[in-house]
Amino acid sequence: MRGGIAGGACPASQAPITASTAMASAPVHAVLVRQGERCCPELVREIMRELGLLACQPRPWRPTTTQPGEGAEAIPDLVQRDFTAATPGTKLVSDIMYLPTWQGFAYLATVIDCCTQRMCWLRDR
Repeated sequence: MRGGIAGGACPASQAPITASTAMASAPVHAVLVRQGERCCPELVREIMRELGLLACQPRPWRPTTTQPGEGAEAIPDLVQRDFTAATPGTKLVSDIMYLPTWQGFAYLATVIDCCTQRMCWLRDR
């Protein structure tokens, strides 16, 4: 019989506890407790490790903004990752962001001056 039942000692596992194993066992432990099972998180973690069970968290859905066609080229990096400028207005960079809301997506486009690092244009439609 395993330890870890309420009133007994929780087993000290030999394998290191990482953030991913701790987060994986927490929801399983919560479900077991709601169902009336009496166990400690360390026992759930140990059993999951013995059975080779890992957490499966789906990646968040992200909108696809472009569909590359035949022979599509990579977009050139015109600033070569150098986001500095000596004088204002000589190097401007832009970005577009898709923000999920309850009513769909909000699109936020910005233009930033690399010298002052301030936003000089904003569009939210």
